[in-house]
Amino acid sequence: MYGTPSLRARSIEKHLHWQSLLIPDIRRRLGIAADDVTDPAPGAIVVSAIAQHQPLW
Repeated sequence: MYGTPSLRARSIEKHLHWQSLLIPDIRRRLGIAADDVTDPAPGAIVVSAIAQHQPLW
């Protein structure tokens, strides 16, 4: 899948979309203000969760 540019691009688009949906919720659950973008924890949690479910092709 990652050898085909169009499939790789679509996969990246999906991951970015999931991040945009999940990060605000993780931020809220961690008690971080919605407008505080300085804390990397919510993004790191979401990226690592997505990476855990990424199949090895």
